[in-house]
Amino acid sequence: MARYFRRNDGQSFWAFVPAVANPAAPTAAEINAGINLTARICDISGFTYKNKPIESPDLSTAFVASIPGEDTADDSALTFYDDATSTALWTALAKNTGGYIVISNYAKGTGTKCRTWHVVSTGPNDEFKLDATAAKFMVGFSVADRPNLDAVFPSGVTI
Repeated sequence: MARYFRRNDGQSFWAFVPAVANPAAPTAAEINAGINLTARICDISGFTYKNKPIESPDLSTAFVASIPGEDTADDSALTFYDDATSTALWTALAKNTGGYIVISNYAKGTGTKCRTWHVVSTGPNDEFKLDATAAKFMVGFSVADRPNLDAVFPSGVTI
């Protein structure tokens, strides 16, 4: 398996898409109706899916075994570089706006694995710093459904 750098030019792709009929196979038309977030993202938190195992001890051993328990998704957020001339991203990700974050780490390759996260925006918030840094804002997301971590990326995505 070849290693790669996620920030390599054209390697990673993140989009906010208003609707996806089948989270296992988003279409090019659905993704193209969204917003390419890739160049504006400066930090990512969350977007991880995990299981909370349940301890299941029994009287026959001192070892405490576990069984799979609840599936959860961490609180998720994206931090973006702000834009002094456009509020389009603020508008698209306004509080209570639902949609899908589509993530491809495989250079938008047709038929490669991608991830679809059904999310609802908790709203944009300015990030204020007094040091010499670019202006930023953060958008939190609640995860509305189980994410699809093995979706298939379509051909024909142009955004």
